[in-house]
Amino acid sequence: MSGVGSILKNSKFSQQWADMSHEEDGINNNEHDENQHSLPSPDEMPAARPKGKTGPVTWGDLPAWMRSRDKRLMYLLGLSAVTCLILWIVVIASAVSNGRDSKRREAERPGAPYKCPGEVERAQNDISDYYDPYRANAKIFRENPTRLYEYATEEYDGFGPNSFTQLKAQLYKWKQKHFCEHLKSGDRMYESAMGTGLNLFMTLDILFSACDIDNIHVEGNDYVFDSIRNAEYLYKNVIPGTAKSTQFCGADSLHLEHIPRGSFDLVYTGYMDPIVDAMHLYTSEGSDVRSRIDKLKSYCDSSDKAEDVLTRLDQNAQEKYHSDFVKQMIRIAKPGAPIIIEFVSYPACSLSDWGGVDISFWIEGASKYGWDVDEGTVDIFQLSLNGQRRYNVMLMKNPSSTA
Repeated sequence: MSGVGSILKNSKFSQQWADMSHEEDGINNNEHDENQHSLPSPDEMPAARPKGKTGPVTWGDLPAWMRSRDKRLMYLLGLSAVTCLILWIVVIASAVSNGRDSKRREAERPGAPYKCPGEVERAQNDISDYYDPYRANAKIFRENPTRLYEYATEEYDGFGPNSFTQLKAQLYKWKQKHFCEHLKSGDRMYESAMGTGLNLFMTLDILFSACDIDNIHVEGNDYVFDSIRNAEYLYKNVIPGTAKSTQFCGADSLHLEHIPRGSFDLVYTGYMDPIVDAMHLYTSEGSDVRSRIDKLKSYCDSSDKAEDVLTRLDQNAQEKYHSDFVKQMIRIAKPGAPIIIEFVSYPACSLSDWGGVDISFWIEGASKYGWDVDEGTVDIFQLSLNGQRRYNVMLMKNPSSTA
């Protein structure tokens, strides 16, 4: 016998194990006689281990149920069943979690398909009668869609007496330079706050006629749902085949989270509405948009310090609103893609316009607001609309962007 076997044979552990085995055999013999399988009576069971007893563990120290082989077997089977159930639950939960993570990663993948948001929260500018002209204009075409065939001479998307043809002539060189330079046939283009989609169509028309670029996938959003319905009708019935594909959503331009980041070759807006009453100072009944704008502008040349502070706070809020709008455009643009904003309004106190931002806002955007853009790419184009000075701006998303 080996040295280890000799040690075990002569050890106290070996003797204790033998004693416990003899006791278990005695108990099992009592449990299973020829005619019954009943448990031994309490008098026949060894006494439980007294509290505080020290020394080697014996079979009699175990609880009564553990001294029955059948009950031990049932206990182990039950424990195994519970363990299997727990493992099954963990496996199923893990599979569900992995499935959800996979769907989330797919939804966040640049260029992945997306669904329009089911519900749209109330926009900051949805106060008083602000959207009434947009809704009224959309309703005209909604109730009489054949008028969309007259888009070339109709008043253009709320731009006063200007028609589609007039606006196209004014924007032709700008779009030819900045859209043609950064797009090729088959690319994806997005317009935020697209209205009825006429600016998109104008852009597609210029891309094809000036640069021979076609088969563009066009997508966009607008807060006025009737405008989106009109856009869908326009592209399906009035100008079919103009775009390779379309997807238009009713959505607030400050909340484009339903669109995966880095999805588009060019992102633009034909007009960014300034925020009205950014500080929510004039909320009394009957305080329409025009009166709110006039009230703010009356403070512009005021010598009252309180009114001067209000105009500054309002302008700060105006700039934050513009920044939040632009951040959403930057997020959905591909790295190195252009972000274009047309017909930008100047601040309310600088010109006769009703609210906007200065040109310096765009030059300082990356450092001041954390935009993921190349500040050196900012390009400004001055223009006039109905006697009011406006401007277009283009900037490029950082080519090395990972967002």
